[in-house]
Amino acid sequence: MLFFLIVYIFTYNLVYAKYCEKIKQKYVTKIAEPIFILETDEKKIVEYSDNINSEIYRFSIKNYKENKINSITMYYQFEILGLDENIKYQVWDISKNKNVEIKDGKSSFFCLGIDKKENKYCIIVDLLNSKINKNLNIDLKINTKFLK
Repeated sequence: MLFFLIVYIFTYNLVYAKYCEKIKQKYVTKIAEPIFILETDEKKIVEYSDNINSEIYRFSIKNYKENKINSITMYYQFEILGLDENIKYQVWDISKNKNVEIKDGKSSFFCLGIDKKENKYCIIVDLLNSKINKNLNIDLKINTKFLK
């Protein structure tokens, strides 16, 4: 019986010592800081030669700020608020020089990787063929997803 008591005491102390050692270890990790910047310009009214009046709203989305670049892959989607079905508009990707498809006021998801990148867009609102109140307010809502 004394033998088992001595073995128990030595075994108990060894397990306890290992447990305390693990608690005292420090872990230092760097957490990724996502950089996502939305910049907008003032609206401009443009008159074309065929008597079409449009308001153009420009905005850009980028993944860098000064010398800091986003360190994780990020996807974003923009939603256009304040425009209903009576207002005719289109969204243009200036960076790729193509039209952006909008469904229910939302775009598809676009990728901002870990390379320095800026995507430029404009919303072109047709004033002649739309039923618009005097005050037209367009709001953008940005939805983001991150990959680990």
